[in-house]
Amino acid sequence: MDEQDDKSTKAELKLCGDIAVKRKNYRGASAFYSEGN
Repeated sequence: MDEQDDKSTKAELKLCGDIAVKRKNYRGASAFYSEGN
């Protein structure tokens, strides 16, 4: 996996986390954020 793929994957995970937070799904959001970091 090259650097560009890694960045886009992290961006996707962050986006999913943001969506989960908006839905008040904090457990789901924390799972996305911990996976992305």
